[in-house]
Amino acid sequence: MARSYTVIGTGKLGSALSISLLKAGYEIVSLFNHHPEKAETLAGQMGTSVISGVWPESPGQLGEVVFICVPDDAIAETARRLSLFDLSGRFIVHTSGTLPASVLKPVEQQGAVTAAFHPLQTFNQNSDESVFREIYISVQGDETATEELSIWARALKARPVIISEEDKLRLHIAAVFASNYLVTLMEMAGDVMQDEELKRQLPIMFNPLLSQTVENLAKKGTGPSLTGPLSRGDITTITRHLNQLNENPELAESYRLLGRKTLPIVERNGNVDPELINRLRELLSQ
Repeated sequence: MARSYTVIGTGKLGSALSISLLKAGYEIVSLFNHHPEKAETLAGQMGTSVISGVWPESPGQLGEVVFICVPDDAIAETARRLSLFDLSGRFIVHTSGTLPASVLKPVEQQGAVTAAFHPLQTFNQNSDESVFREIYISVQGDETATEELSIWARALKARPVIISEEDKLRLHIAAVFASNYLVTLMEMAGDVMQDEELKRQLPIMFNPLLSQTVENLAKKGTGPSLTGPLSRGDITTITRHLNQLNENPELAESYRLLGRKTLPIVERNGNVDPELINRLRELLSQ
C-alpha cells in the first residue's frame, strides 16, 4: 500500500487535503504551487520536513501518490509536464469533479496509474481534517488506483464511491444543481425582499429551515420531504405569490419554472387531486 504523497496546487482543497492526509498517518513528501510562497507557507505549517516550490526538480521529489489540485483548465498541462519524468509505480490523481481520469493519459506512458478523486464537499481557507468526515468522495479511473484511493478516502473518515467516467460528469452536474445553485436560489430569495436589513438576515433566518430540509432529504428522499403550498395544492397562495412577483418578471418566470418542476413530485406523492394539479400546471404555465 502506498504511504507517501505529493500535492500540486495548494489552494483550498489542496491545502485541506495536504494537512488531513498527514493527520491520517500518511507521509507528506512535497508541495508545489505556481505561487511558491503559498506552498512554502503550507509546508511550514505541516510540522515535518517537506519539499516545496514551484515544480519538482526530479521524480525523487514526488511521493507515491501525486494529487493534482489545480484548476481544471491546468490539469492536462500539469500531466504533460509530469510525463517528462519516469513515474513508474506512482499514482497520479487529479481532483476535478468534471474531468475524467483519462485526461492524465500522458503520465501513463511513463509508468503511472491514474485516477480522479473528487470530494463532494466545499472547502475554504480554514478547512481542516473534519471537512472530510462522513462526506462522499467519487473515485474513477484505473482499477488498481481506485482501490488504493478508496483506502485513502476511508483513512480520511470519508466514504469512497467508485463510479464510471460517464457517471462522474453527471454526478458533478447534479452537485452543481444541489449545492452551487442553492446559493443562487438564496440570492433570488433576497431579491424578493424590499427591506435591505431583512434581506441580509435571510441566510440566518432560513438556516434552520434549510438544515431541516436537508436532514429530511437524507432520511426520506425528495417526495416525503416536499412541503409548502404546492405540496398542499394551495392554488390561492400560489396565485397571490405570482401576483406579487409581477413587479419582477424574471423572478416570476423562475418561480413558475421551479413550480412546474415541482409538480411531478406532488403527483407522485398522491396527496393532491389530479384536477387541482392540472389547474396549478396551467397557472404556472401562463
